[in-house]
Amino acid sequence: MSQQPKVSVIIPVYNTEPYLRQCLDSVTQQTMREIEIILVDDGSTDASLSILREYEEKDGRVTVLTQPNINAGAARNNGLKQAKGEYLSFLDADDFFAPDMLEKAYLKAKEQNAQICVFHCDSYNDESGEYEENRAVFDENLPAATSFSGTEVKNGLFHTFVGWAWDKLFLREFITENGIRFQEQHTTNDLYFTYFALAKAARITVIEEVLAHHRIHVKASLEATRAKSWDCFYKALLALKNGLTDAGLFRTYERDFVNYTLKFSLWNLWTISWPIREKVYYLLKLIWFDELSATGRDRDYFYSEEEYTQFQKVMNEPYLDEDPYLLKERAGAAERRIADQENRIADQERRLADQENRIADQERRIADQENHIAQQNNRIAELENRVGEKEHQLLKVTSSLSFKIGRALTWLPRKARGALRRLKKLGQKQ
Repeated sequence: MSQQPKVSVIIPVYNTEPYLRQCLDSVTQQTMREIEIILVDDGSTDASLSILREYEEKDGRVTVLTQPNINAGAARNNGLKQAKGEYLSFLDADDFFAPDMLEKAYLKAKEQNAQICVFHCDSYNDESGEYEENRAVFDENLPAATSFSGTEVKNGLFHTFVGWAWDKLFLREFITENGIRFQEQHTTNDLYFTYFALAKAARITVIEEVLAHHRIHVKASLEATRAKSWDCFYKALLALKNGLTDAGLFRTYERDFVNYTLKFSLWNLWTISWPIREKVYYLLKLIWFDELSATGRDRDYFYSEEEYTQFQKVMNEPYLDEDPYLLKERAGAAERRIADQENRIADQERRLADQENRIADQERRIADQENHIAQQNNRIAELENRVGEKEHQLLKVTSSLSFKIGRALTWLPRKARGALRRLKKLGQKQ
């Protein structure tokens, strides 16, 4: 590519064969053509690398890099070293994107001279095939200005944006000048990169339009393997704290950082499986919360009453597998199951009522038919009575003396008429 690409698209790939073509088609078919696409295979063991080579062969904008299996953070850093674009886009290989995503994000970034452009996304449920809302930007916290710094965000920078990189466009010069790199760990490897960049940026802009589709409920995704990388969230938060401190920004973002640390740590604690959960519980209690500056704060320092209550339980009570937080979740799940059962029972009752109505209609039709048959039987009886009366009258006539005399007097004429008819038939035959 002779001219500088407008955007360098960097995609780490590891065993995403079932989704890879949809992802790559959504990138190579972008309305913006002046892009370079850097695909970094992280030691895939399926056919992913063959698919990458196929796209490299047919599209001159595609470059394939390979590395032994390390992690997605290392793959992104590898791609970042090769990038030449004015802006950077870091995408995931199991997601897919609106065809004008890069064009709209680039034009908005150029218009606002932005260092970071954030756009909206939704979730694509891989099990149901349905799109679901995904609040990755809390627009109500944004300043009125179309370009702003992280310090101007209301209610906290870390509570307004989500710490992933794929719904954002980054000015490459801004990233390289500040030496911002991804953490090379198995999960949560983009939290530090994203939040530190947002905290450092003087010019952030937002597009209030869904341009990316994040695939969820993927069995082989990194999100499904957190138990194997259970401390990555802590390492990411600690790296962010240290990065902010070194840049002289920690005091500026301290309260929001502490509240986000509490929120994110509790989420990781209660969504990881036992026995790792117990281990994380005591590390948070004894070491991590203190290292992340969450301890020694008054109640008013925290945004959420519920999160503060859970924080106090962790700090002051021994681990219980039947924790009230989990019991609340289970009670909610039980209530949802009961509501589902009640809905099913209501549906069955409605179907039963419909069946009863249909049976009642059939019984009414049968009763109408029986009434009709009874009426016909009555008319038949009436006709039979009338026939009987006529037959009786006829019997009386034929039994009378006058009828017998009349029959005797008319015997000869009737015989003569019969003879004449026979003679006529005989003459016609001759």
